Amino acid sequence: MTRHGGRAGRSPALGALDGGRRRGLACALALLAVLTLAAGPARAARWDRLTQIGFRTLTQAQGLPNAIATSVAQDGDGFLWVGTLGGLARWDGYHFRVFRADPGRPGELPDNVIQTLHTDPGGRLWVGTSAAGLARWDADAERFVRTPAGPGGLSHVSVRAIADDGSGGLWVGTEGGLDHLDPATGAVRSARAGDAGTPGLPALPVYALLRDHRGTLWVGTAEGLYRGRGGRFEAVPGPASVQSLAEDAEHRVWVGTERQGAFVIGPEGGAPQPVRAPARDGELADQPVVAMLEVRPGETWLGTLGWGIVAVDAAHGRTRSIRNLPALPASLADNAVRALFRDRSGLVWVATNRGLSRYDPGQSAVLTMFGTPVAAHAGAAGSPDVGTDVASMGNTQISWILPTADGRIWLGTHKGGVDIIDPEGARVGALAPDPAHPLTALPADMVLSLAQAGDGSVYVGTKRGLYRASADGRQVRRVAIAGRDPAASTWALLVDGPRLWIGGQFDGLWQLDLASGRSRPMLREPGQALTDLRTTVLLRDPAGWLWIGTRNGLNRYDPATGVLQRIRRDAGRPDGLDAGFVATLYVDHHQRLWVGTYGGGIAILEGGVDAGRPHFVHLRTHQGLPDENVNSLIEDAAGEVWACTDGGLASIDPQTLAVRTLRRADGLLFPTYWTGSAARTPEGELLFGGDGGMTIVQPRLRRPWNWHPPLVVTRLRIGGRPVPVGPYAAPAAPAAASASSAAADARAPAAL
Repeated sequence: MTRHGGRAGRSPALGALDGGRRRGLACALALLAVLTLAAGPARAARWDRLTQIGFRTLTQAQGLPNAIATSVAQDGDGFLWVGTLGGLARWDGYHFRVFRADPGRPGELPDNVIQTLHTDPGGRLWVGTSAAGLARWDADAERFVRTPAGPGGLSHVSVRAIADDGSGGLWVGTEGGLDHLDPATGAVRSARAGDAGTPGLPALPVYALLRDHRGTLWVGTAEGLYRGRGGRFEAVPGPASVQSLAEDAEHRVWVGTERQGAFVIGPEGGAPQPVRAPARDGELADQPVVAMLEVRPGETWLGTLGWGIVAVDAAHGRTRSIRNLPALPASLADNAVRALFRDRSGLVWVATNRGLSRYDPGQSAVLTMFGTPVAAHAGAAGSPDVGTDVASMGNTQISWILPTADGRIWLGTHKGGVDIIDPEGARVGALAPDPAHPLTALPADMVLSLAQAGDGSVYVGTKRGLYRASADGRQVRRVAIAGRDPAASTWALLVDGPRLWIGGQFDGLWQLDLASGRSRPMLREPGQALTDLRTTVLLRDPAGWLWIGTRNGLNRYDPATGVLQRIRRDAGRPDGLDAGFVATLYVDHHQRLWVGTYGGGIAILEGGVDAGRPHFVHLRTHQGLPDENVNSLIEDAAGEVWACTDGGLASIDPQTLAVRTLRRADGLLFPTYWTGSAARTPEGELLFGGDGGMTIVQPRLRRPWNWHPPLVVTRLRIGGRPVPVGPYAAPAAPAAASASSAAADARAPAAL
């Protein structure tokens, strides 16, 4: 995205297939056997404190029957089912099919208030309701089969939890206690103590059930936690009013409560240990923890009814918050989280009070920083701020990125000057704009370029002049260039040993001697002038040539001899430069010049320009680029060249020139990026400044998406009449009807 051009945002469909492009699953992390709850604050992982994960959300606008989603499950055919306070919905990856209660019709959903969903080992869906007991979805007949409360039935109409018993039966938790259901016969047996002489549970409301890997049944009740086998149960001291239960890959049992936060019980048992998650607005114990899920090995999410999600790093005891940020549509839909579920493809679904949010935990190659951080508390005047609050971001338009030699990252912004960050999680400095002091403060206008000199100082090009900042980011002064308007827009900067090359937005090329401060305009004489004075980008290649991109062509200049060669737009030649606006330049490790243009994609110079007719190989949207407005080019540690465009990011194999794109489905939350706003850190991360913040790409973590969703029939008409699709809905089963008499709508469920 040019610094003056329009936006070219995209809005992909919300179907979970994302146009067939899916994200890669991350490498499995090593698991540690014992949870260690750190006594003091643990060191945050790089970027964790500065980034937020992105979600895609399904709401009533996409057909959800009620804004408040309460539960999620996936049946044997791969359909995703969502319980709400206004009915039940089935998601096929494209559309919702809604089921609502109709008391006057047999086989309909018995109650609209859905409290829990469960899929048994046979793939059958069970629905726990608030006022009508339990119902099973009969897919073949497309009807609901009820198990009501009352004599011979469930202990209460309100079903809160369901779990398998390991032998084909179900445990059912209700407001009246724990019941056991034999689906084959429909027989219900109470597990309450004293019923039919059993040594079972007290007659307490049951809110959560978990059958662990050993077959132990954990029961969360209104008065505490119980565990048992063979009908005998014992109380587990500690947690009270247990709302949720989960087991992770290391066989730790997680316990969520109504008023005490969360606890963890180790693989070998022992006393429950509390999970500590302090924050500025309270403690985890202040919020009901009603949902829990291990989203990736070693990381468990705790869903609360007011705090959003608390992500716990089980190995180190670190926690971080994942919340709704009102200014960011890609954040969690709401901070009231009611259920967490992972489908067979690995996608995580979050049921909230404002819809159903989806996240891919396998997508770890792309991180998002929603603007520059606002300090948690300000330091003294003239000192850098310390700390940050990821929920409160400042400047969201990052127009230039400069990693400096001390490991910090300088971020130029549109109206907010320069912010200096430490990727470990702190805002460590800032150059705030102050229009009242134009000589000693930046203007309240766009930062167009940044360049670090050998002494550590940083030159700042803005739309209203050139500035020099001290290496620590505490002081800044305007740089005077003899013969140049001090408020002239400075688009491009290049530190070249003892010289600074300056590209003006309207006044061409200038040279500044860094030692003496002497300056002069360059390449203005007749016959020795640039293709255009509107300078956009500067590059010094390994052979010593200075490349100067403009809004109307490309120039190659030898500072030693004064030789200038001009390469103008030549759209009439298939191998010519076919766009005038040169936005970015890059020389790869094969010493080839890559030219990113506006409107012409990428032009790669083959064979040099000495013959007078340079030959370019072109990469455009036909070859896979997401957009032909190319803002920046940068190479990763493996030698692939990355292009950020007005339609997303792309990586290019320098040998084959094959293009692989990254878009919304790959975790990319910003559709457009700013010209020149890209950098590579010493750690190999690629940083791209975009319309909304900064994208951090870790190329080594990029993986292909290997999930292959089955093809399933969702609707069938025979002779123009709808018929149940159950007999034909099994994955990969063909519709048993001729084309002349039947019409089938086959979908590939994405929630698989």
